[in-house]
Amino acid sequence: MRNLAALLMAVCLVAASCGDGNGRSSRGRDRDDRRERRDDRAEGTRQDEAPPAVPAPAAPADPLVGRWRSPDGAIDAEFTDDGQCRYTVREDGGVDRGRGLYTFRDNVLEIRPEGEPPVRYAARMPNADTLELEGDGERIRLARRPAGGDVPDRPDGPDGPVEPPHANDPFPGLARQRDDGIFPAVDQLRRAAGGHILYTRYEVLPDVTGTGGPSTPLGKIHVMTGDGQGQVPFIRPPHPWQAGTPRWSPDGRRILFSSDFLMWRSALFTDVFMTDLDTGRTYRVTGAEGFPGGTRPERGTVECAIIDDHGGLVDRKKQVHVAIQGHDEMLGLPDSLQFDINNAPAGKIWIKCWVSKHVGDLQIVDVPAGGTVRADEMKLSAGNFLATHPSITPDGRYLVFLSQHAYYNRRKKIREQGYDTVSVMDLHNPAKLAITWDPIRVGGQLAKAPKLSPDGRWIALSMGLPPKESLAICPLDSLLAGRPRPQAIVPGQMFVGGGTGHTDPAWSPDGRQIAFSRYTATTEWMKGDIFVVNADGSGLRQVTQVAGNQMAVCPSWSPDGRRIAFQLVTSRRAVLFVTDIAVRNVTSDIWTIAADGSDPRQLTRDGRSAEPAWGP
Repeated sequence: MRNLAALLMAVCLVAASCGDGNGRSSRGRDRDDRRERRDDRAEGTRQDEAPPAVPAPAAPADPLVGRWRSPDGAIDAEFTDDGQCRYTVREDGGVDRGRGLYTFRDNVLEIRPEGEPPVRYAARMPNADTLELEGDGERIRLARRPAGGDVPDRPDGPDGPVEPPHANDPFPGLARQRDDGIFPAVDQLRRAAGGHILYTRYEVLPDVTGTGGPSTPLGKIHVMTGDGQGQVPFIRPPHPWQAGTPRWSPDGRRILFSSDFLMWRSALFTDVFMTDLDTGRTYRVTGAEGFPGGTRPERGTVECAIIDDHGGLVDRKKQVHVAIQGHDEMLGLPDSLQFDINNAPAGKIWIKCWVSKHVGDLQIVDVPAGGTVRADEMKLSAGNFLATHPSITPDGRYLVFLSQHAYYNRRKKIREQGYDTVSVMDLHNPAKLAITWDPIRVGGQLAKAPKLSPDGRWIALSMGLPPKESLAICPLDSLLAGRPRPQAIVPGQMFVGGGTGHTDPAWSPDGRQIAFSRYTATTEWMKGDIFVVNADGSGLRQVTQVAGNQMAVCPSWSPDGRRIAFQLVTSRRAVLFVTDIAVRNVTSDIWTIAADGSDPRQLTRDGRSAEPAWGP
């Protein structure tokens, strides 16, 4: 039965991966200088707020005033009536963003970017909504964009220095990094009557080692409208990194997700990231809390030793990676498993080594300025830590997420993922350690699958061991005080050879109801449906009626509360056997259904879609 816990967690991951699946311009100069300048672009109209109905303004004296975009979306520009301009240029190597002054007269556009030489273009306007530019060896065609209603541009390039908080920062105490390569396509989020569904779609990569090993599923986040239209990639970190477990903030202005992108910059193997749709920027949220070092100018030396206790490595120099807090890049592969790290930041910092998700270790050391410290031995079987399944309070202060531990079981000689628990991070106090659910304080009960209520006061979660987890709610303030007071509202049940459990809770928009997955499992087979219950535990009712070879999981309410999206896992056999999930002999797609159980609709048909999150 204990192995069933890992299999249930895999339903939303590996199960979904087995479908039938099928010369820079002058604007690019001095990119690094511009990356470090603060983006003080004027705030545009929020996506979730309809612009007020006002009479159409008279045509400006300067015909360029307004917002412009190239047909391929690679260039965005804005000209204002005070002679200022802002521009964004997206290229394969990253994103340039700049600002400056401009003049437009006699069919000549001169742009004077900050800190750069002026650039002149021959300009022609075939009509009021088209601008054609030629100069500096290139031709550019731009179309006027409607005023208001658009989501601002995507984030700029690689991690710059940590930005200080500013007056309008919703997270005034959070030291945030910008992350290169994760460019959410926020321009895909046009207004749609039924809102948008974010979901994880798995790209299955074949075995490239030539050894006949298994294929590798890589999750990327896609988006579609509430009726399944416009299915396009949304967050696609480059190979080999993944992204998944997307969530919306209560106000729909932020998107949270988990990713292992550039994981050497974090103490964790997988972090929670956040995209602010008002600015388009993406930030790494977790991974350095509680470790204030890494920013001091003083340096020291750390003596390290890695113990290969997980069964032996074929090539240690090529497989063991090392990273340290305060360095944006990996330190390089050690020549041996005993080595020194010179030029380490002084103070209390983390050091980690890893071979894969389940093989690695993390240590905390206090580096003396100008001195040397010996770190504890790092054992590869210890494993790595992950932060996934995030949700955030309406005021943006508290982040609730699932803490996971992936490790190598030396006795069984298998990779396992266990010790799941719920953690809360105070984003206003980033140096404070995340508060973690302590099973000892709740009668040994474990917790997973956390989800904050719309008002941020309660956490719905799955409590207990599979296959008999109870659906419970817990006051957030009790967890913050270190004494969680959970209330089981739908208890799990055991029977001979199996049990009935509850997982994947999702609050209705008004906070009065909770949708969840109720499953029945034995040592051989499993089946599950979506149920709904009132927040006080009354009014339990079944919503879906799936077949014997199916399991409905990961429900998510529509913004108006009328429909529920969910992930449907289907075995290729007549019964959904536990082994089908383990060997990926299943398909997974996104469906929606009316909250009363009528009108089911299939939205995806790729067999590799999972974890829907319905938002505005």
